[in-house]
Amino acid sequence: MEVLWKKCLEEIEKQVLPENYITWFSPTYAVARENDSITVAVPNNFFKNCLKENYQDLIENSLETVAKQRLHIEFQVVPPENGEKNAATIIPNGTKKETS
Repeated sequence: MEVLWKKCLEEIEKQVLPENYITWFSPTYAVARENDSITVAVPNNFFKNCLKENYQDLIENSLETVAKQRLHIEFQVVPPENGEKNAATIIPNGTKKETS
């Protein structure tokens, strides 16, 4: 599952601007895969909504490319303090800072 998401991210990185990739995709990671769906952790509801509205088709197409089957993407909010170490967080001025 982690390998699948990493390969998907590599596909996405080729198709979006570097700053968009860093902002929207770097803080994500796979948390579950069931049948025809994969669940990805995001830091907050803002990320969840933005990824759904702006990148869902790109993500699902990239998943299909690497998995050789159509997978549906689900997003689960996992705040950085409860998520993986070194998750990037967006601070109010629009920059990001690394947390440990």
